[in-house]
Amino acid sequence: MGVAFNAQQKTALTESLLHLQARNRTVKLLSIVDDLGSIVMDNMVAGEPSILMETRDFNLTVKKSFFSEVGNSSISDNYSEFSLPSQEQMGLSFESNGTEKYSTVQIQVRLTK
Repeated sequence: MGVAFNAQQKTALTESLLHLQARNRTVKLLSIVDDLGSIVMDNMVAGEPSILMETRDFNLTVKKSFFSEVGNSSISDNYSEFSLPSQEQMGLSFESNGTEKYSTVQIQVRLTK
């Protein structure tokens, strides 16, 4: 025994399915972009200038910094700038004589067009 749907219900189901498919494609794309940024940053040296990757639909800017320098820093591309608060405001602490001195932080900023 099948379930009968009227035209309005069919339209709503089709729109829901299309929305779910679009959401899944977006989540997969963001995962791929995140992986791309990680691969690029794995090959960067802390302190290098940020790298901008531009596509038709989005920009990805990546930067690798020393942990000690991440507070009050910013990352920017040709279109925007993202500023980080102080380490204290982010709930981070830094011991200048500790091992954090050589630790690095990877930063990614994705912007859609």
